[in-house]
Amino acid sequence: MDHNNWKFEFEEKQAKRKARIRVIIALIMSAIVFYMIARLFTSEVPQGNREVIYLLVGNATGAFFGTLISFYFGDSEGRLDTSREEKKNEEHKE
Repeated sequence: MDHNNWKFEFEEKQAKRKARIRVIIALIMSAIVFYMIARLFTSEVPQGNREVIYLLVGNATGAFFGTLISFYFGDSEGRLDTSREEKKNEEHKE
């Protein structure tokens, strides 16, 4: 097996591993956010802290899902694919 093919296969495996890790992290973070929301409905929040808790959970939820949606459905995933293709094309030119 030639060096460029081995390097390309290694980078492909590494890219797949990173993609799996991103999915796992997204699932864990989703579970945490859903847990926070569920706790709001199932536990009694003291009257003095109610607005602060709602504000914190709302901001955390909005920021998390905004980031998650913009990454998976926005341009970030496309940039990753484009950079992989560019690396692949550069290696084949050599």
